[in-house]
This record gives sequence, structure tokens and C-alpha cells, in this order.
Amino acid sequence: MCQRLAPSAAALWAGLALILLCLGLQPAQAADDPKALYEAGLKLKEQKSYRDAVAAFRHSAETGHVAAMYQLGAAYLYGEGVDKDFEASVRWLKKAADKNNLDAMNLLALAYSFGLGVERDPQEALRLRLKAAEAGHRNATVNLGLMYRRGRLIPKDLTQAAIWFRKAAEAGDRNAMYYLGAAYKSGDGVEQDTPTGLNWLHKAAKLGQSDAMNALGDHYSGSYLLDGKDHDLSIHWFRKAIEAGHPTAQIGLDFILEVLEDERKEVAKAKKAAERGDRNAMFSLARAYERGRGVQKDRAMAASWFLKAAEAGHTDAMHRLGNAYADGLGVKEDDVRALRWFKKAAERGHVAAMYNVGQCYDTGRGVAVDATQAATWFQKAAEAGDAYGAYSLGTMYASGRGVKQDDRLAVRWLSKAADEGVPQSMYYLGVMHALGRGGEQDDEKAVYWYGKAAEAGVNEAMYRLAEMYAAGRGVRQSDAEHLRWMKRSAESGSYYGMLQMAAKYRYGQGVDRDVSSALEWSRRAHAANGDDFGVLLLWSDLNRMGRHADSVRLIAEHLKKPNQRTWSLQLVELVGGRRDAAKILTDAKSADDNARPGRLCEAHFYIALTELFRGKRDAAKAHFEQCLATKAEAYLEYVAAGHELRLMKIVEQKDK
Repeated sequence: MCQRLAPSAAALWAGLALILLCLGLQPAQAADDPKALYEAGLKLKEQKSYRDAVAAFRHSAETGHVAAMYQLGAAYLYGEGVDKDFEASVRWLKKAADKNNLDAMNLLALAYSFGLGVERDPQEALRLRLKAAEAGHRNATVNLGLMYRRGRLIPKDLTQAAIWFRKAAEAGDRNAMYYLGAAYKSGDGVEQDTPTGLNWLHKAAKLGQSDAMNALGDHYSGSYLLDGKDHDLSIHWFRKAIEAGHPTAQIGLDFILEVLEDERKEVAKAKKAAERGDRNAMFSLARAYERGRGVQKDRAMAASWFLKAAEAGHTDAMHRLGNAYADGLGVKEDDVRALRWFKKAAERGHVAAMYNVGQCYDTGRGVAVDATQAATWFQKAAEAGDAYGAYSLGTMYASGRGVKQDDRLAVRWLSKAADEGVPQSMYYLGVMHALGRGGEQDDEKAVYWYGKAAEAGVNEAMYRLAEMYAAGRGVRQSDAEHLRWMKRSAESGSYYGMLQMAAKYRYGQGVDRDVSSALEWSRRAHAANGDDFGVLLLWSDLNRMGRHADSVRLIAEHLKKPNQRTWSLQLVELVGGRRDAAKILTDAKSADDNARPGRLCEAHFYIALTELFRGKRDAAKAHFEQCLATKAEAYLEYVAAGHELRLMKIVEQKDK
């Protein structure tokens, strides 16, 4: 047999020249154009003409094209268009990585991880991945997370893994979304948070990530939901995973289908026993209809069987029937009947029912508001171990509603609820420690509880935690952490967080100054609340963007509403041209000693803004300075006046 000889360089170039012509490129020009050769190589690779692609990449790489060096290194690594040659792969990948090609760094890290064409070196693999990830390379970021998650080449660190998965997930990588979702569901490296985990899994699944689809199938196959849709969702996601080629999804689907068949048999058995008068069977049948387990979901049938079980003396059925009447689930909403059934269950020792009776008295549902009765029932629930009963009782002791005000008892019950994981209780406990109520003032404890509540999603806690970082109270001062938590509070719906983010973009505090972003946050704050000060700040940002007509319309629409005659409304009338500046200053001066400095600060600030937007910079400057002269440092307007003067000075220097 004749040995096949390798083609000469001239022969390769002749073949490549023909290919370039087919691609619409002139060979003579391409020979001196590394970029054109590289792009030709990409087209050939896309067409699966790997050998020809390699020829193009080689010519481009040899003339210095960095991305072509990477492509050539990848071809040798995977054997696409050439025989696998790990040493040649490493040689070309190193050339590209030395010129900061992120793709090459990521692939070279793989070579160092497994010793492909180079001596195995986990630390060098970590260094390369870290460098590429920090520069924003998505695959390197995911791979770095996997290195920390698996702990095979470097010490296992689930916290670091979650940090890198989040970076890649937020950049749109579907695999990272899956890994981050799984981390949140299991609590690996992050605070366990099933809703957040599911959110990331859904994002990944919608982008076609089959592991995420399978994970959702697994999740919904268990008793995680009470709305009866879990099995349907489980089947849906297992089938999607099977379609996407997941290797074990069929096993999951077979299991859930077997469970459904078993449930149908159990329902049939319960129905026979219920019809014979078995109250436990009645309750089980009601639950089946409530959740859609083994039967078609039917709230009316569920309520009917709960009623029969309750009348037969089933305590939990009494409580669930109360919930049905309270929420109108399968029956007409009826607060009086809800309270009646809650009381029946509570008197038989049902703890959650005790809490619900307290809620009825506290809010006036089915009965006149009675704070004393509410506190009595909350105490019964709390003493029986109900965390939300403890939380409600703690807030009543803190405020003195229904009980004698007692900060020590408030802290005691709030602590019990916080230890049981009630997020709002964590927040209020943080407030109590920050203010020194119920014990010694302790900023570190305040930060601890604010942090726990913030991680649990309480936006007020995020806002307070941001303030603690800004002031360095109970924690090391950090502008970065202050900004991170303030942004999270705003994104989770905190009105004051939104106002703060608007101010940060308005004046460039910790972020690049961006008036359009300030306007967006002002708009969101106005949509969330729409109070007088929210309107004033949105008005100011509209004017900064040159949208004077929109700002006039905003004020006019706000003043049409039946607003209370407050000081803040007078400020709205001022900027709307319906109140005289001299008159509002007179009104501010006539306030009592405590309110006077703040009102003068606000009056001068908004007068200054109206002058500034009219182009009267000297008059505006004078009023901003008078705002600062009030020394009302606790007011946002006082801080803003300093920023306005700073911006005016910058503009003046540019004009010179």
C-alpha cells in the first residue's frame, strides 16, 4: 500500500486560494490580510469544512492574528481538521493567551487541569481561569465556579462557586443559571432560598438547559406546593428534559406517573371510607380535591368535604374550613363564618387557628377590632410554639397595642420568632437593637439581624443595612456594600431605596453620574408611592433631562388629586408656580423650633431648583447656600444642596 504523503505548503495554499474564491474573497488580498483569512476560517468551520478551516487559521495565525491562534490551538486539542496534538495545541493556545485572548486562557486552563500536552498544574489552571473570568469571559467564569464546586483540583469552596456562578448567570449563561439555582435550593454556598433557586432554574430551563428542566421535574414531583399543579408541572418539565436529551429524565417521569396511579387508588379508598362516616377519610378526601391529587382539583368539593369532616369533629378540617371562608376558596367569602370555625379549632388546641383568631381581632375581620383580644390569642399561639404568633405579640409589646408597652417582652418574643425564621421579626429585632430598646444599644446585633432579614428578602432591612455600611455602624464602613444593599432594597420595592438610587445617579455617588438612570429610579419611586416628595424629585429629574412640559404636566396632575393640605404639598405648589417663594419662606420661619430648620432647608432647596431650571444660576446658588446654612443635616435636601453646589462649580470651571 502506498503511503499518503502530507501536502506541501504550496499545495495547501493553492487549495485555500480556490476556497477563498468560492467564499467571494480575493486570494492575493487575503494572503496579506490575516483578518480576512481568519473570517474565512470561521465560515469554513461553520460549514464543517474543518481541514480547510485549519489551513486558513494557520496562515492567519502565522501572520500574528491572535483569535486565529486560539482557533488553531482548539483544532489541535479536539482533532478538528487535524490529528489531535496536545503539545501543538498548548503551543498555539499559549501564544494567544500571552496576548490576552480570553478564549485561549479558558482552554489552556483545561489543558493544565488534565495535563493535556503540558504537565498537570491545577494552580496554573486556576490562575488562567481567574484571569479570564475577572475579564468577563462567561465560560471561564462558569468553569471557575465548577472548579470551586467540585474541589477536585483546588480546595472545595461552595461560597466562591456560588459567587462565580452568579456572575455568569447574570451575564446570561444558562449553565451557570442551573448551577446557581441548584445552589440556592440546597443552600450550598448561599443562604438556602427555594423561591430564588426555582427562579434561576426556570430561567435556565427556558433557555434549553436540560439539567434545569430535570431539576424542576424533580422539584414539582414532591409535596412542595399546595395548589394541585405540582404533578402537572413535574410531568411537563420531565417531558421537556426528555425532548432535550436528558439521560435520566425518563426515570423521573415514570416515577411520577406511578405516583399518580397510586394516588387515584388512595382517593377511591378514602371516598368509600368517607361515605361510611370516617372523619379522617373525609379530611383526606377534601385535601385530595384541594390539591388535585388523584382527582381533578375542585375547591368547592374540597370545602364540602372539609365541612363534613369539621361537623364530625375533625380539628384541622375546622381550621381549613375557616381558611376557605376567609379567602373565598370553594365557598362565598364570609369573615364571620371564618372566625367561627377558627375559634372552634383554636378552642380544641389548633395552634395556627389561635393565630388566625388573633388576626381577625387585630384587623377587624368578622368582628370589631379588639387589640386586647388579639394580643390574648397571639399569646396563646406564641406560648404553643407558633412563630408568627410570637412575632405579632412582640410587635404589640413594642407599640403598646392591646398590652402594656414593654420593650423587654417585645425583644423576648421577637427573638423567639426571629430564631424560628420569621423575616419581619428579624428586621424589627434589628431596629430594637439599633435604638437600644429592650436592652443596651448594640449596633453589631442590629447589623446581624438586619443582615438575616435582608437575605430573607425584607427590603426595609436591606435599606437599614445599607445605611449601617455607609456610617460604619456595627460593621466596617464600606461604600461598595452600602451601594450593593441600597440597590437591592430599591430593586425589591423599597420606596426610600429607590429615592436613594435616584440620588446616587443624579449626583454620581458611588456610580457614574447618569441623569437618565436617576429619572428611571425617580419614576419607579413615584409609581410605588406617589407622595409629595416623590413627585418633587421626579419633577426635578424630568427638568434635568430637558422635559419641561412633562414636568409641568406631572405637577398639574398631582395637584388635581384630593391631597391633604400639608407642608410638602405647599412645596409642590411652589415648583408648580402656584405658591409664592417669599410666602413659603415666611411659612417655614413661622414653624416651631424643632421643625423650622428642616422646613427652611426644604424651602430654600426647592426655590433653588426652580431658579436653576429657569437658568438663574446665581439665584439658585444663593438659595442652595442658605439651605446649607440651616444645618439641617438629617434632611435629604441638605445633602442634595451640597451636591448641587459641587456640580455648579464643575460647570463653572468648564465654562472658564
